Amino acid sequence: MNRRKAELLVRASPLWGSNGMAFGPDGRLYVAQFLAGQISAVDLATGDVEVVVPPDGPLHSPDDLAFDADGAMYVTDLVPGRVWRRDPAGDFVLVTDEITARPTASPASARGCSPTR
Repeated sequence: MNRRKAELLVRASPLWGSNGMAFGPDGRLYVAQFLAGQISAVDLATGDVEVVVPPDGPLHSPDDLAFDADGAMYVTDLVPGRVWRRDPAGDFVLVTDEITARPTASPASARGCSPTR
């Protein structure tokens, strides 16, 4: 009987499905994980990863994030078309649920030009 040997080459990434990233007021790198439905924070000094917004929270598909001067995190939740605000205490408030994707013209067609070959 011929058996094959499997060897682990790379550890699984705790940041799978990552999209937007921003540094938080605490100096950690926050990562919006679209596919995982969560947001994680990475301590760049130690490499430790902490899930700060778990998948069972209000977010469905966090796509991008940013912080304001007061330390609040703003998150775009792509699939339901929402923007959330998470205050420094961790409480969420819905900013809007009226985000929709609209087709946009390419820069050339927007100027009335056609692309050259």
